Amino acid sequence: MTGSVYPAIWRDRMHESARRLAEEHAYNPAAVRRELSINLGKLDYQEDLVILIEYHARMDLLRPHFRPADDFAEMSDAAVLAKLLKDDLVLRPEVRSRVDQFKSSHFHARTVGVHVRYSDHRTRIFAIVKQLNALLERERDLQIFLATDNLEILKMFERNYSGVIATPHWYGLPGSAIHNNPASPSRIETAIEALIDLYLLAECDHLIIDSSSSFSYVAGLLSSAPIRNRINVAIGAKGNRRIRNATTRYLSWIKFSSWGFRLLPKLVRIRKL
Repeated sequence: MTGSVYPAIWRDRMHESARRLAEEHAYNPAAVRRELSINLGKLDYQEDLVILIEYHARMDLLRPHFRPADDFAEMSDAAVLAKLLKDDLVLRPEVRSRVDQFKSSHFHARTVGVHVRYSDHRTRIFAIVKQLNALLERERDLQIFLATDNLEILKMFERNYSGVIATPHWYGLPGSAIHNNPASPSRIETAIEALIDLYLLAECDHLIIDSSSSFSYVAGLLSSAPIRNRINVAIGAKGNRRIRNATTRYLSWIKFSSWGFRLLPKLVRIRKL
């Protein structure tokens, strides 16, 4: 890489991940922000390339930079992020083409997009299913587009609902994360497959998500569905993160993601009427 970069720790290491650098230096989240990222409190960096690493959209740090005449100044945080995603952070043409081709080939009826993350993070599967069943009772002609990181979730939906659509892509072992999985045959292709799912969710007529997952949250920002057609089952507080993470590790240890979703339809109504 030619040119200057800030923070300087990234010099000659742009091919590496932030996770690797953080682990190498035993950085905690606060140190990651301090040592590996720019500070959004200032924008006048002189380097050719600046690196931002953040876990959340820090609109609180960006708003002081807005001028009164800016369109952003009077917009909500969600509206600002949605506008940036749609106007500035656009897909490469070859990826956009794959999204459009899949939609043209498979979205032959009104579609409800459903995202279920169930690996290193567990979304509220019971609440998602409850909302989906209620929607299908009202609109029985809907087809389902499912985006998930868990192959057993996909199989469960296909066994219990008709009209389920999903893109073909690589899955890790049930319950294992896709995004940083060393078993992935191609990290780039895996990322592209995730983007295709994300943008297809945004194309659906209805959307059912749990925005505690950042993937779902972004799908909601991108969604072209009317507000009344977007259902978010996330609860305000995520609860005790330590307990939640311990539960996730326990479910992984007992391989719940391999057998649990064959049992789940016997415990909760999961069926298209």
